[in-house]
Amino acid sequence: MPSKRMVELLRGDENERVEFKSTPDAVNMDDIIAFANSPVGGTILVGVTGKHVGGRQVGDVCGCDVSDGAKLKLMNKAAGCVPPVLIKVFVEKYGSLSCFRIEIASSNFRPHGTASGLYKIRVDGRIQPLHRDALLSMFLERESGVFVERFRAAARDLEGAIAKTSEDIITHVGMVVGELSGLDDSLEVIKQSAEIAEDASQNAASYIEEVLANTEQIMAELDNHQDSSVHLHQKMDALLNERSLEDPRIANAKAWLNRTIWMMMGIKDMKSARLDKKSREKVAIMFGELGSKEQVAALIDAAVSTFNSEEAQQYSRLVEKRPALPKHDIRPNSPNRSPDTHGSKLPARRRRSRKRSD
Repeated sequence: MPSKRMVELLRGDENERVEFKSTPDAVNMDDIIAFANSPVGGTILVGVTGKHVGGRQVGDVCGCDVSDGAKLKLMNKAAGCVPPVLIKVFVEKYGSLSCFRIEIASSNFRPHGTASGLYKIRVDGRIQPLHRDALLSMFLERESGVFVERFRAAARDLEGAIAKTSEDIITHVGMVVGELSGLDDSLEVIKQSAEIAEDASQNAASYIEEVLANTEQIMAELDNHQDSSVHLHQKMDALLNERSLEDPRIANAKAWLNRTIWMMMGIKDMKSARLDKKSREKVAIMFGELGSKEQVAALIDAAVSTFNSEEAQQYSRLVEKRPALPKHDIRPNSPNRSPDTHGSKLPARRRRSRKRSD
């Protein structure tokens, strides 16, 4: 059963959109490119001839070979056009007869030509060659269409790139804003740290000033204490002089010197010991045996400068009157002599022998 499209086309005659062909071999490249170059395209009915009915020419189905080989020949003819033409081939059943319906749309790549370089178009039910101006117009139209399509594609790509760039910019701006916020926080922390450091520095300066002031006050108090100590010593000396008392330091020094002299003289009972004239001379002699006259005088001077003792001054005068003795003069016949206090350097055996001889 034929399609509605087939029945509709058979009721009409050949025109700028329809053409009848009796066999597949009757279809050539001129027919294909003419419809492809047409602004509206067209249909070729293969296996159909024209007949006059009531003064009109209508289609009459005569049938044709609709094998795959015949269909392939038609497809090859369309593919041989320059550029190739896209066609659709349908097999129609009309009673016991079969035929082809070839649909050819207006091409977006026109103008199309044959392999020999011919360009044709279907106008008013006839095939006409394309003139130079029409051909140029088709080329311009095609190229402009290609250009427009390419421009649109480029515009779409550009829009996509712009959108992506905008997103990247927004993202980076957000990151920069975040970093600036972090930087503000860091600056605030640094500012607070600087203020803390400044406060600490001011506190340290105040503390140093306070320490210096306390130090000056302490120094002033030390000076006052020193002056007070001097005044106290002066008052004490005046009080001792007024009361005719001896300075405790001088008394202690004299006691120490007496104990030393008594020990050198071998006096064991310090309470009953008295330094008479003879004992003083003996002490002076014993001091002389300990060193030269100058050394003894230096010892006596030291004692005198320490406590200004009258007895030490007497010892000094006795030493000045006494001639210097050599260190090897032991004076064995001296009374109350102690062998260990004369500074003898003789061996113990010789000292014992000399004592027996005495």
